[in-house]
Amino acid sequence: MSDRPPPIFTVGHREPLLQDLADSIQAGQVLLKRGLDTAGTFGTETTYTGGIVFQNPRDARRYIDEEWNESDKAEMAVFEVNGSWMHDCYSIDEGTYWRYLLYSRPITLLVVDAKDDS
Repeated sequence: MSDRPPPIFTVGHREPLLQDLADSIQAGQVLLKRGLDTAGTFGTETTYTGGIVFQNPRDARRYIDEEWNESDKAEMAVFEVNGSWMHDCYSIDEGTYWRYLLYSRPITLLVVDAKDDS
């Protein structure tokens, strides 16, 4: 049994993010989902709150359904992030089903099916 916490998830444009992920792997680097720790750097505003993440793929897909235009939904995908829901994220409003990332964490893979929709 692994000591690694369950992953968290994010959404992004499928093809560009897959290309960035492949380029990072080929270069021996990691592709990061930017967190609050990058506010004011890498082109982010000083008020940057960190990337939006979700506890499971179901909630990430819900976000795509609720927040993206119909014309963009087909281009969106869910990606796994190597991070901890409990330790790497924070919520501004406890009533939301997503959180903001405190610390930049690696994007690891595309979620292609609903097997982990718990």
